[in-house]
Amino acid sequence: MEKINYLKKLQLTLCVLLACLFGQTTLMGQTCTAPNQCTPTPGFPDAPAAQTCGAGTSAVAIFTETFDGGFGVFTEDAPPGPGTTGTNDLTVSTAGDTPSGGTGPETTPGCNGGANDGEFIFLEGSSTLINETHCMTATIPIPAANPPNLNTPYTMSFWYHMFGDNIGTLEIFINGTSEFSVSGQQQTANCQPWLQGSIDVTALAGTSPTVQVCMSEGNGAVSTFESDISIDHLQIFACAAVCELTCPADITLNNSPGTCGAFANPAPVAAACNNPIINDYNGTTSAADIYPVGTTTVTFSTTDDFGNPVTCSVDVTVIDNEGPELLGCEDILVTLDPGDCCAVLDFNIQGVDNCGGVGMNATLSTIFTDGNGASGNMFDVTNLSAFPVEIISYEGNIEPFGGPPDISVYFTTTATTYVGNEMNAGAWTLVGTANDVISLGQNTPTPYDVGNTFILMPGESKGIFVSDNTSSIDYTDGANTYNDGVLEIVAGIGRGVNAGNPFAGGVFTPRTWNGSLIYQELRDVEVVQTDNTGLESGDCFEVGMYTLTFEATGPEGITTMCSKNITIQEFPNAITALACNDNVNISLDETCAAVVGADLILEGGPYGCYDTRYSVSIDKNGDGLFTEDNLLDATNIGLSYNVQVTDSQTGNSCWGSINVEDKLIPDLECEDFTAL
Repeated sequence: MEKINYLKKLQLTLCVLLACLFGQTTLMGQTCTAPNQCTPTPGFPDAPAAQTCGAGTSAVAIFTETFDGGFGVFTEDAPPGPGTTGTNDLTVSTAGDTPSGGTGPETTPGCNGGANDGEFIFLEGSSTLINETHCMTATIPIPAANPPNLNTPYTMSFWYHMFGDNIGTLEIFINGTSEFSVSGQQQTANCQPWLQGSIDVTALAGTSPTVQVCMSEGNGAVSTFESDISIDHLQIFACAAVCELTCPADITLNNSPGTCGAFANPAPVAAACNNPIINDYNGTTSAADIYPVGTTTVTFSTTDDFGNPVTCSVDVTVIDNEGPELLGCEDILVTLDPGDCCAVLDFNIQGVDNCGGVGMNATLSTIFTDGNGASGNMFDVTNLSAFPVEIISYEGNIEPFGGPPDISVYFTTTATTYVGNEMNAGAWTLVGTANDVISLGQNTPTPYDVGNTFILMPGESKGIFVSDNTSSIDYTDGANTYNDGVLEIVAGIGRGVNAGNPFAGGVFTPRTWNGSLIYQELRDVEVVQTDNTGLESGDCFEVGMYTLTFEATGPEGITTMCSKNITIQEFPNAITALACNDNVNISLDETCAAVVGADLILEGGPYGCYDTRYSVSIDKNGDGLFTEDNLLDATNIGLSYNVQVTDSQTGNSCWGSINVEDKLIPDLECEDFTAL
């Protein structure tokens, strides 16, 4: 039910009439068009001016109650005084607003213009409870001064808003004594800034005083509806060396050769910080790590001695300035076999980019529901894809209890599974170790980067062992399998802790590793042949020297080229004395033709290339004159000729004879075939 008094109703009626007559009006005392339409109160939430600190120290909040979650540490008192009626009437604001018009603030002191930027406690004015006072009380411990970590003065700070025609009194008691009191309207509009009050509580250091905040309605002639008093953000400030984190300037570097990332060690400079400084990149106290190509924002976080958060951030940008690597460009030298004139060569030029052709990491996770735990897990992983896969980093279910563990990762060196190698340390290779891993919470993925990677070739399987030194790894009972089409994880066993030899710990089976593998497929990059030889893989390369060139362009736009030199050498030990066959029968083919080659006439050997080193001449006229016309057709059927084979390198030659016959088409004479 809306809270509106008769005067307010009269104002509304008057406004409606004025709007009808003049087209516009403004409600009395209402200066905000809607809740939260303001700018933050200047100086909020700084310490009050009364909080002065000496050299080397600054004002630090050692206690804060924001009232954003309700009354917080305070408890509302019963209405005091004889003759008071009604119920307790201190109220938590809704969306930084009070429901009455003409009274109360429209926002918190730190407003940001949103629908809900925090809450405060206010007195809900009522027309029937004139002069009634409402209080809330808390016991607030104030630590003793402890130079140089904590110094006086100690000051209590609070922010208040008192706008309305019938505002009463805001009064604060400490141990029953009134230490602050203000009465009557302090703001003249509900969007005006809040005011800051303060009380010197230096004398209470080392005690736990009772703090009582009281607000009273007025009894003026207008209406107690307009009696809303508000209080927000009660704090106690002391002087202390301030914990400060100063991050380095943003870091830009090129990728490390062969990887889709680079090592960087961003580290903040800490001043007067006594608690661990954790980074959100790998969840540890050290951000020294491999960073991926692109920009990664690393935020360092800690708290000061009083629980106040302290952060700073730095951007680590890794530029991929490395083109793809071309594989298979090695030179080829081939020596032909006797009689061969060329060699058929098959080769595969592949482009592999350091960023996998796509430059994006992927993650395969199991589950994060612990049911057990000890010192680690063994499991198998298989590469299901057609490309090499690089295992980059890990996430795990790390207990937040006890000291931060050191986590090591191993893989089987030659074996394809952990099975049978549970106790054999010699079968494993250490990938690396992440030291002092800070848990992000039980059943929450905690990242840990062990500093190195390893590659699974297509179809390859390896056993993986994740082990720590404090028995902090949680896992789940049972055997499970997980795959995303690229990798497959097959659980697995749990391992008990054994100081000095993780491979000697107890075995618990079956157990499922709670974790994630962060990986990248090393996809092939398209390769283009750019030479003009006209030769390619699968062709028969003749004697000679050839240079084939190839290029590939990676995702970063960098083009890489390579040359493949191919040398084909003739058979080196060909004999120089030639021997020719006599009475060699030469059959015409299905087209009634035949070519008389050196390979048909020469006998013995070994000889060089029959096609290019030796020439064949035929005495077709029987006059002893040999011509280099070694083509036969249907006109030569049934005839015999003398032939001569000559070595073009030595000039040596030999003679033989041939008989031309037609036996491939017994039912059709070559003359008839030619006529067709």
